[in-house]
Amino acid sequence: MDDVSATLFRAISYRNSFQTRLSLDFLPGARGCSLKCSIGPPISVVVFLMFLVFWFSGVVLIGGTITLTAMLAPERIESDLPTPVIALFPLVMLGFGVGLVSLGRWLARDEERFLIEFLCETLEAKPELPGGSQLVR
Repeated sequence: MDDVSATLFRAISYRNSFQTRLSLDFLPGARGCSLKCSIGPPISVVVFLMFLVFWFSGVVLIGGTITLTAMLAPERIESDLPTPVIALFPLVMLGFGVGLVSLGRWLARDEERFLIEFLCETLEAKPELPGGSQLVR
C-alpha cells in the first residue's frame, strides 16, 4: 500500500489562516489500518509565529529605546509628532501583533475538539495517545 495521508479542517465561511488542521497518515498494520494524527495550525502559521518572535524582539528593543527616550529626554527627538504619539507607537505595534494572533486562535478555539470527534464518529475509531492510553472525550 502506498503512503496515504489527508488533511481535515472545519468548513467556515470566512478566511482564518490560524485555523486548526488535522493531518492524518494511514499506517497499515497486522490488525488493519491505524491512523497517525497531528493537530494544530498550518506550517505557514508556525513559520509566521517564529517571525513574530523576532518582530516582537525588535519592537521591544528599538521601540523600547524610542519610548524611553521620548519619555525621559523628549528634547533629543527631532519629530513633528507629539511626544505621547512617539512614546505609545511601539505599544500599539505590540498590541496589534498580539491581537492578530489572539483573534485568529480565538476564532479556532473549538476546532480541535470538533475535528477529533468528527474523525472518531466518521471512522468509528477509538482515539489513543502515544503509550497506549485512551483519549478521554
